[in-house]
Amino acid sequence: MGQRFFRLLDGQLQHLREHCSHANRTFHLDQLVVAHLIAFFNPILNGLRKIEDVFELPAVRKKLKMPRVPKSTLADAQRLFDPELLIPLFESLKKRAGIQEHDHRLNGVANKLLAVDGSFFAVASRIAWALYNHSAKNNITQPLRLVEIAQPGKPDQPLRLLTNRFDLSAEIIGVIYRHRWQVELFFRWLKCMANFQHFYSESQRGMTLQIYIAMIGTLLIAIETGEKPSSYDFALMSMAIAGMAPMDQILAQSAKRRAERKRAAERRRTKKIAG
Repeated sequence: MGQRFFRLLDGQLQHLREHCSHANRTFHLDQLVVAHLIAFFNPILNGLRKIEDVFELPAVRKKLKMPRVPKSTLADAQRLFDPELLIPLFESLKKRAGIQEHDHRLNGVANKLLAVDGSFFAVASRIAWALYNHSAKNNITQPLRLVEIAQPGKPDQPLRLLTNRFDLSAEIIGVIYRHRWQVELFFRWLKCMANFQHFYSESQRGMTLQIYIAMIGTLLIAIETGEKPSSYDFALMSMAIAGMAPMDQILAQSAKRRAERKRAAERRRTKKIAG
């Protein structure tokens, strides 16, 4: 039943296989994506050894047309494959899910900004490369610029922002700030919605790849439901991946739960307005 998800990816997975093929390679990027997606929809698979055990089962390998996936192979693959190769797959799913494009005013600063999220994940203490600020002294001595942005309806209460970017207009600084909080909200949503708490890899490539595949997994849910995924959707779709129920029943229950939550939210709004 869960194979329906992977059929949405068939063409793109084949492209990954062709793009990264090598005569001496027996484990490929498309297979790594499938292994990660299985783990994404089953958060109990929080280690490479547990993922290995899943693909030791002949029935699983037959259904997904996968080879055995030893822990050492997974670890090597996460360091070897470039996660940026998944961007076309991600963009294709975004279009199918109807995701709106970003603010066009950010086009000029794309790939020139580093947004640092405050989320905490379970990672090894030796991943020193992931530390953003290696020296507190730099924060003290670095010149900063104060930007004031008028707030609608609050002429006497401008929003004050400190930045080290002297090359951008105040308007762009405001747009960046607004979208910067979307980064925080995204990781909070991902951790709450999909129980995303743990990385399998200590390499930058491996950790980036895992985040990309988690986003691919959420887009697959969005395509099926036609809505922004919730933790309820994630739980139900995990049942579909496990083959516990057909997709039509999963989607019906998901729609029922979403309608209940909308009615509850409307009641809360009405009660709040009533005072």
